[in-house]
Amino acid sequence: MTVDQQSVRTATVAAEDTAGAPFEITGVVIPVVISDEEATTLLAAYDPDNAYSPDAATSRSIARTILNALSAHNG
Repeated sequence: MTVDQQSVRTATVAAEDTAGAPFEITGVVIPVVISDEEATTLLAAYDPDNAYSPDAATSRSIARTILNALSAHNG
């Protein structure tokens, strides 16, 4: 998992969330690129019905990827 840092930008986005609800927000767009292999691995270990899924190490890795990109964008 990596971020296309050159494409990180502030923008206003009008879209739908994962539940299909529309939203409009101004914020930072962070393109996260996940290889097909990594996506398969992540999804195989993910249980949306388990509040402790994904495991702490995976959650931390995802959070750090996003926070590092946000930090770099904000300088």
